[in-house]
Amino acid sequence: MGFRAGLVDDVRFVRDVLGGRVFVAERGGEVVGASAGLLFGRSGWLGGIAVSPSAQRQGLGGALTAETMEWLSASGAGTQLLHATAVGLPLYARLGFVTEVACVQYHSPDPLPPATPYGVRDGRMSDLPAVLRLDREATGEDRSALLTRWWPSDALVCLEGGEITGFRLAASGNHTAGAVIGSTPQSGRALLQSVYGDIAKGGVAIPVSNGDAAATLAAAGLRESVTTTRMYYGERPMWRPTWLYGLFNLFWG
Repeated sequence: MGFRAGLVDDVRFVRDVLGGRVFVAERGGEVVGASAGLLFGRSGWLGGIAVSPSAQRQGLGGALTAETMEWLSASGAGTQLLHATAVGLPLYARLGFVTEVACVQYHSPDPLPPATPYGVRDGRMSDLPAVLRLDREATGEDRSALLTRWWPSDALVCLEGGEITGFRLAASGNHTAGAVIGSTPQSGRALLQSVYGDIAKGGVAIPVSNGDAAATLAAAGLRESVTTTRMYYGERPMWRPTWLYGLFNLFWG
């Protein structure tokens, strides 16, 4: 369906490790559609929603989305979030999702120079409480189960005046920038520059409302490759998109 191949691994991780749910539509014993849901406390994400071309225009996309929404609501999610493609956006709007902001994936056609900006160091286990507070303030979500699972493997923090003002954490084995949070422009830019190697391999996604991140990536020669629309259902999330210099991915934000 045009999704990256690694989405299958993300869906498996969501189901088997983070306690999410995966739903499928079957026809004649063959899976012709799928969707997945992931709970972060009072917020939940829908992702990987796809229907085989041979089974489209039969209401399966809406049925899979509705099933996932029902599970998230029953699990206590007051806010439901997703990244919509242009094809899926009208469906989600009909189901009550509200458009919030566009998110863009950037890739580099050429290798990027390595950098280790001042103030950036490897993450430590002792950094985790500060990182969890920073992430909650940036996203408005409780992603502690996800961050704790991987921290401090492949993690960086940025310090200003002895205080952690940003961090980077990539999904295990996933060569992308991963989650990059910067509470100041200086920390966001420094962390992006620190992971230019991974960005060149796997890319980075940001909300377009973070103009500083967009300018930093454009100045490094990165190009836009994929655009989605972040949408929400239920309570509007209280988040800070200008702190997001990198998303984990376009499934769970």
